[in-house]
Amino acid sequence: MDTETVTSISAVIISLIALGATFWQARISRKHNVLSVQPHLISGSNLNQRSDKIEYTLANCGLGPAKITYFAAVIDDEIYDFSFISHDQEVRQMFERIGLDLTGKKWSLKTHDKNSAILPGSEEVILGFYDCLEDEASYQVMKSILPRLGFVVKYKCMYGNEYEISV
Repeated sequence: MDTETVTSISAVIISLIALGATFWQARISRKHNVLSVQPHLISGSNLNQRSDKIEYTLANCGLGPAKITYFAAVIDDEIYDFSFISHDQEVRQMFERIGLDLTGKKWSLKTHDKNSAILPGSEEVILGFYDCLEDEASYQVMKSILPRLGFVVKYKCMYGNEYEISV
């Protein structure tokens, strides 16, 4: 082989190596970008503490927003999709099915539709019952019934990766 052929082959090999390195670097960069905006939802409740309020919370400890795609309550393995609950009367009926009458109680419920998001660093109260210690008998009923309640939240990151958390 003459020097021109060796030079040409060497140039092609170097070009292919450079092309491979470029694709490898782009792949690593994309992985980094996905991780740098990944949401991470964690749940919490103070159900096991004696308190004047009982709250279920959801916090985004990740670096990117969590775009909610599905939000539901689960009571005794029965799923209540909050996408279809339009007013508080339906929520009251849901709790009445497990023996919890919300009449006269201070409570709040924050549902998320499919277009909402939980921002990084934020914590939200999903469900809260307040002034719980005013009536000891009612408090004990709530403490015995609420462990049957859970939530399922499905969410996406900005890149469309799907995640799920059960509260």
